[in-house]
Amino acid sequence: MQFLVEFAGVHPSVWIGTALLCVLYVAVGRVMGRKPTRSQAFWFGAALILLLFTYGELTELSGQRIFAMRMLQD
Repeated sequence: MQFLVEFAGVHPSVWIGTALLCVLYVAVGRVMGRKPTRSQAFWFGAALILLLFTYGELTELSGQRIFAMRMLQD
């Protein structure tokens, strides 16, 4: 876990929340008896990557240099 925090600069709670979203996505799909299409799975994954980026690198950038990046995050 420490490696992930140092590697991506993301707080562990964000990693845990992202993992819970993945589990919830799969669980709801199984309960409803549906399997997501490749497109749906791709876009869900892309949204999770964007979530990790905005809470990691973008936060670092906005805090140090660019105020516009902070406004984009909000």
